[in-house]
Amino acid sequence: MNNTLKVTVADVRNLLADDRDDPVLYVTEEGELDVWVEAYVPDHQRVARRHEVQDVLLPKGADPLTEEDIRGYLPGLQREVDQVVGALAS
Repeated sequence: MNNTLKVTVADVRNLLADDRDDPVLYVTEEGELDVWVEAYVPDHQRVARRHEVQDVLLPKGADPLTEEDIRGYLPGLQREVDQVVGALAS
């Protein structure tokens, strides 16, 4: 398992752009970040749901999303990634 897995702006953009119902960002069994449908991803591998990220980054009436907005969100999301990776490694 990759203990130095880093979430990126591209990961967040992939989650937000995914057109499937209820996508989530999750840690794969190979130790990488990916986006897939929530129903098919075990709870313990999930990092974030699209609607949760949208609620924070794109509240109603917000300006268009910028890379700076996403970068400001990454530290909290990284904590979630670290927790999932740690749990999967134990």
